[in-house]
Amino acid sequence: MWRVSDQRAGSDARGPVAGLGPVELRQIDGLLGVDGDRFADRGEVDEDVTQARRAQGLPALKWNEALAMAARRHAGLMAQHGAAEHGFPGEPALAARVTQAGARFVWLSENVVQGSRVETIQAEFLRSPNHRANMLDAEMDSIGVGVVERGGQLFAVEDFSKAK
Repeated sequence: MWRVSDQRAGSDARGPVAGLGPVELRQIDGLLGVDGDRFADRGEVDEDVTQARRAQGLPALKWNEALAMAARRHAGLMAQHGAAEHGFPGEPALAARVTQAGARFVWLSENVVQGSRVETIQAEFLRSPNHRANMLDAEMDSIGVGVVERGGQLFAVEDFSKAK
């Protein structure tokens, strides 16, 4: 779990990561992909966040495509590394990643997880006190989700923000 504050605006959503070269997104059969991996966006992961927030009397989060782009790119790197981590050597920090993707925010947090099924990653996000706290943070108003499948494993990222 990360929570940071940043006041900068960004533009370029692509960039090299040490040893991996640039991360490029392309369309694959209706889903976005990185290096042949498959992505799923929003869908069930976003719906579970909405249900958990509504159960606590909180409003649903607004979808933010810039946060989703940052989440997809980071999920792609997690898949390439085979690990659910908040950052990798040579990769910009969370605030820089979402700023580069075009998000403008006051507060920011991130959930990451790896699992074999969507239900598994959803359950982990809901079971973990830190992940759940991010999902239920009343100050957050925006969400972007990226899920990449590689080798039978799903790598999921939820980025939350209080937008500017």
